[in-house]
Amino acid sequence: MNVGKSGPDTVMLGSGMTIINPPFTLAADMKEILPWLSHVLHQGPGAGWQVEQLIEE
Repeated sequence: MNVGKSGPDTVMLGSGMTIINPPFTLAADMKEILPWLSHVLHQGPGAGWQVEQLIEE
C-alpha cells in the first residue's frame, strides 16, 4: 500500500507484505478494508493499494 508517491527527497510512503499460507478469506477481507485505509492515510498523489495472489490454490 502507498499513501503517496515517494522520492529521493521524501520519506518512504509505502510498504509491501508477503503472507505465506493465508486464511482463504484474507484476500477478500483486504480488498474490502484497503480502499478505506488508503483513503484515510492518503498523503498525496500516488496513494493506492494492491492485492496480488502469486500462486493459485
